[in-house]
Amino acid sequence: MFTGQGIRWFFLKFIKEKGIIEYYLADNSGSFFMLDDDANLSFLLVRNKEEMHAYYNLALAQGAGESILEYLACGQQMPGLWQASAFSQTTDWLSSLVPAQKLTCKDTYYYAHLQGKALSNIRQQKILSYHRYLEELDAEELLMG
Repeated sequence: MFTGQGIRWFFLKFIKEKGIIEYYLADNSGSFFMLDDDANLSFLLVRNKEEMHAYYNLALAQGAGESILEYLACGQQMPGLWQASAFSQTTDWLSSLVPAQKLTCKDTYYYAHLQGKALSNIRQQKILSYHRYLEELDAEELLMG
C-alpha cells in the first residue's frame, strides 16, 4: 500500500475533488472502491513501479504488441482490472488498458480513476446512496414517533 505525506495529500485532494464520501481499500497496492453521496461507484486503481513492471513482463510473455509494451513501460496506460490474476487468461491487452497518470512522491506510483462503463460488472442498483439512506432513516423515525 502506498505511504507517505505526498500520497496522503494526493488522496485527500482527490476524494475532495471527486466528492467521495465513502471509500474501501481494495488491495495491498492502495486501490480503493469509492462512493459519492449519490452512490455513484468509482475505483481508484493504484500500482507501483514493480507492479507495472510485472504487467509488462506478463504482456511480453503473452505476446502483446509493441504499442502495448510501450504503454506499460512508460506508464501511460495500465490494466483496468484491479486483480492481476484476471490477466492470466486474457491476451486482449488493448481493450483492458486505461489511461494512467504518474504520481511521484517518495516512490513512483501510477493511478487511474475508473467509473461508469469501466465498472460494468458491479451491480450499481444494489448500492444505496447516502441521500437515500438518510431519507429512509427519516421515514423510519416518522413512523416510530
